[in-house]
Amino acid sequence: MCTNSQKTKTHIHTNHPGQVLEIAAALGNLNNIKIENMLIQHRNLLVTEAELSQVEGLSKSKVETFLLRSENATPIAYFAIVDNIDLGNRFLDDGATAVLVGGQTKNPSVSDIETGLKKIHAKTIIILPNNKNIISSAKMAAERSEKEVIVFETKSMLEGHYVVKHKEESMEILLQQLTRNYSIEITKASRNTKVDDLEIEKGDCIALVNGRIVEKAKNNATLIKTLYARYLNRDSLSIFAVLGKDKEEEGIKALKEHSSRIRYQEFEAKQENYPYYIYVEQRDPNLPRIAIVTDSASDLTPELMKGYDIHIIPLRLKIGDKNYEDGVTITRKEFWNRILREKILPKTSQPSPAELHRLYQNLFDKGYESIITILLSSKLSGTQQAAKIAKEMIGNDKEIYIVDSKAVTFAEAHQVLEAARLVKEGASTKAILERLYELQDQMKIYFAVNDISYLQKGGRIGRASSIIGGLLKVKPILKLEDGEVTLETKVIGERGALSYMEKLIKNEGKKNSIILYTAWGGSNQELHNADILKKTSEDSRKIEHRSRFEIGPTIGSHSGPVYGFGMISKIR
Repeated sequence: MCTNSQKTKTHIHTNHPGQVLEIAAALGNLNNIKIENMLIQHRNLLVTEAELSQVEGLSKSKVETFLLRSENATPIAYFAIVDNIDLGNRFLDDGATAVLVGGQTKNPSVSDIETGLKKIHAKTIIILPNNKNIISSAKMAAERSEKEVIVFETKSMLEGHYVVKHKEESMEILLQQLTRNYSIEITKASRNTKVDDLEIEKGDCIALVNGRIVEKAKNNATLIKTLYARYLNRDSLSIFAVLGKDKEEEGIKALKEHSSRIRYQEFEAKQENYPYYIYVEQRDPNLPRIAIVTDSASDLTPELMKGYDIHIIPLRLKIGDKNYEDGVTITRKEFWNRILREKILPKTSQPSPAELHRLYQNLFDKGYESIITILLSSKLSGTQQAAKIAKEMIGNDKEIYIVDSKAVTFAEAHQVLEAARLVKEGASTKAILERLYELQDQMKIYFAVNDISYLQKGGRIGRASSIIGGLLKVKPILKLEDGEVTLETKVIGERGALSYMEKLIKNEGKKNSIILYTAWGGSNQELHNADILKKTSEDSRKIEHRSRFEIGPTIGSHSGPVYGFGMISKIR
C-alpha cells in the first residue's frame, strides 16, 4: 500500500522470511518489521467432535461446527465461514452448500477449511470468508486443495449472505453490486481512539460500513437513525437486519423506521459482540426501468444479447429418464448429438408458474418498474398460461405485460432484441408493445424437416397433419402462420425444397427491403442447406442477412433435424 513515493507497506507470505529480509534490505531501509507464523496464527482451539461428545451435558448445537447441505451444490458449491450455527442455518436455507462456524472472534485455521473442502462434493467450490482476517487462510486452503476452489473475498457476514442469495448472477455482476451496497456492523468501542476526524471513547456505539468505522453514538438507536439518514436514499431497495445477542428494543424499533417502499427483513442470529448486522441493497443506477423476459425457445445466445438487458427462463425437456433445462444443463451440441445418435423423441414442458413468479419477483426486487414477457407461440406451448398465473401471484400493483410472439426461434428472438433495443433507447412500455405487435404482422417463417414424425408425435403440426400424412417421397415446406405450423407446399426431394425457399427469398427481396434470418438444427447437411439460403441474400442490396441461428432443444425436440428461414420487412 503506497503512502508516498518513498514509502510502501508490504504484506508477504513466504516459507523463507530470512531471504525476503535480505532482498528487501538491499533495496532500502526497513521499519516496523513484523514476522508471524501463519499456521500458528490461524490455528484455533477447536477440539474434535468425538472429544466434545464425551463431555457430559454438552448440547449437540455446541458440538457441530461444520454443516453440509449437499443438494445446494448445483453444480457450484458455496462454502461460507459464519459466526454461529443460527447464522449458518440461514446461509444453508438461502442456498449455501456448507458452512464452517468461526468468524469475528473464532477464526478457523487453514486445516479447518481444508477439512471442510474435502467433505464437499461439487465441480467447483466458492469459499466465502466473510471476514477480511480469514481471507488469507481461505486462499491457503484453496491452493492446497486438489479441487477447483475459488475464494470470493467477502469481508462481512452479510456480504457473504448477499452473494449466496444471488448466486445465479455472474461473478462480475455480484462484484459490481457489492460496491454499491452497504454492509453495516454495529459494535462497542473497547478503548479510546481516533479514526480520521472521529473521536471515539470506550463504550461508544460504533458503526463499520464496508469495513471502515464511519459513525459513533452513545446508544444504538441514535446510531442507526444517523446511519439511515446518511445511507438510505431513493436507490435503496431493501434492508436485511441480523439481530445479535445484545440487541435492544429501541434499536430494533429504529431499524424499522424507514421509507415504506424499502423492503425490510430481520433475522435473529444471537451473534456475539455485534448487536446488529445491517445490509442495505442499492439499485443499480444503470438499470433500465423495464425488464425484458423471454424463454429459451428464442434460441438467443450471449453474443446476440451482448449490450442488451434480457432475462431468459429455460424450458424443460426429458430425454429418456433424465430431465434437463434448455441451455442450462444441456447444450445445443449435446442435444443434437443425442437426437442423431439415439433417434429418440424428447418431451418438453413449460416452466412452472412458481419459477416464473420467482423470476418476476427477483426482477422487481432489483428495482425494475415493469416487465415485458415475450414468449413462444401460445399454440405451441403452455408457457404463456404459466406466465399469466405467475402474474396473478405477483398481484395487480405490479406492471407485467405478456406478449404472444406467435413465433419461435429467430422470429421470437427478433422481437426480443427489438424490445431490448427500445428499452435501451428509453422508449415507453406502450411504444414497445406497439412495435412488437407491428413486427408480428411483418414476419414470414418457412422451414423444412427431414422426418415429419417428430411434429406429428409431438402434436405441433396443426392443420398440416391431415395433408402430409403418408407422403414419403414428397418433401413438405412448412410455415408458421399466426403462431401455428401449417403446410406451405409440397416439393420433390431436398433440391426441390431449397429451390422453392430460394425463390421465396428472391421474390420478397424484389418487392421490399427485408431482414433475413436463417436457421438450422441437426447435422452438417442442415447447416449446409441453411448456408445455401444465406447466399441468396448476397445478390440483392434489399436483403440484409442478420444472423444464422442454431435451433436449440425446445424446438428441436418437436421438429427433429430442420432448416429454414424468416423474412421481416424493413418498411414500417
